[in-house]
Amino acid sequence: MHRAGTLAQRLLQVPAEERKRMLLEHVRQAVAETVRLDAAQIREEAGFFDLGMDSLMAIELRKRLEKDLGQPL
Repeated sequence: MHRAGTLAQRLLQVPAEERKRMLLEHVRQAVAETVRLDAAQIREEAGFFDLGMDSLMAIELRKRLEKDLGQPL
């Protein structure tokens, strides 16, 4: 699904004005997969717990994003 490299590396390869959109889409997809919803159902202003995420899912999401970014959060 993703090109080679960490998300952080891929973000650096796109123009600065595209980075926020790319990061938001990545986080939206990661949240959707974690809470088992369609990514289109994830609104930017929605809180994680409003989406049905519990504390274990939040830890799972953090670990996934750390792996994707290649950096601790």
